[in-house]
Amino acid sequence: MAVGVGGGWGLWQGYLIGTAVSLSGDDLDAAATLGLGLGLISGDLFARATDMEISGLVFTELSSYAGSGLGAGIPLLFSGSKTTLVAGMTAAGGWLAKLGTAWIAKDLKFRANDSWEYLFMQGFGTWQGLGFALAADASDRKTQGAALLGLSTGFILPMLSNRYQDFSTIEDLFIFGGASWGTWIAGTGLYALSGQDNSALTAALIGGDIGLLGTAFLLSDLMEVSPRKMGWTQLSGVGGMALGTSLTAIFTSNPRYLAAGISLGSVAGLVSGAIWTGISMRAEEEYPRPAADKQAPKATAIKATEAERENFNFSLGNLSFSEVRPSFFMLPAPADNPKAPAAMIFGLIGQLY
Repeated sequence: MAVGVGGGWGLWQGYLIGTAVSLSGDDLDAAATLGLGLGLISGDLFARATDMEISGLVFTELSSYAGSGLGAGIPLLFSGSKTTLVAGMTAAGGWLAKLGTAWIAKDLKFRANDSWEYLFMQGFGTWQGLGFALAADASDRKTQGAALLGLSTGFILPMLSNRYQDFSTIEDLFIFGGASWGTWIAGTGLYALSGQDNSALTAALIGGDIGLLGTAFLLSDLMEVSPRKMGWTQLSGVGGMALGTSLTAIFTSNPRYLAAGISLGSVAGLVSGAIWTGISMRAEEEYPRPAADKQAPKATAIKATEAERENFNFSLGNLSFSEVRPSFFMLPAPADNPKAPAAMIFGLIGQLY
């Protein structure tokens, strides 16, 4: 593993440095081949000199690519940077990241579901870099540098944070949802206020950061908000967004007013969902359901609890609901305005017993 990944990194380094010093043709091929050979040798020596598990080797070798991206991205943000500086920073960043990761490799953790975190964070980081560059009307060179910084940071951050916090796959999805909600609400909200695309883009980017960090904090071991509560809260946000959009569209087609309806409806849905789930789940703790058979084995009780969760059962005081599901229906256009779009109403249905 170390030999293969090290060879690929060396090949890339040789090509970048050769291009930076204006090599071409056979000379550039020779530089890339030299980089490949040095990468294979260094990878082999590195693997023999260190006593690491396979996950530690993977992190160490892949971090060299992320370090190279950081090293290249920083000088690209400055207009006067020469290609030789970019090449040198690329190599230096790769080696620093590789050696630094090797130093802490024994403390790094990798679980199967972490793959989604790395994919999402690298995509999110790239979007952040590109977005801020576009909002600032940056040149193509600076935009490339910002994208490289975002992509590389998206790999390094989860690698370091996973040492202290492990999120499940469903929690990763809700964190992605929180970033989406922050992006959506901030972008539409500021567009409604200013009507300017660049301002809305900047707000969307900052809102996405706040949504990502806020949701991760709530789901972390510090706050211990359950995925179930987070899921119902975000589902309520979808209903609020649809309701706000539908009601606004009945009265106006102005894009700024529609954006305001989307933003306010989303916020109202998320806030009401958080309040509703807090009350209902607190009521479940205060008024637990009586056990049907106290002599039932523990395994049966656990199985029943899981079945209840699958059926979306919950209690509110002395009232119990089962088979709770989201639903929606369409309201026809008003009689005095038959050309108005139909309103879509979201809600919940279930059985009371």
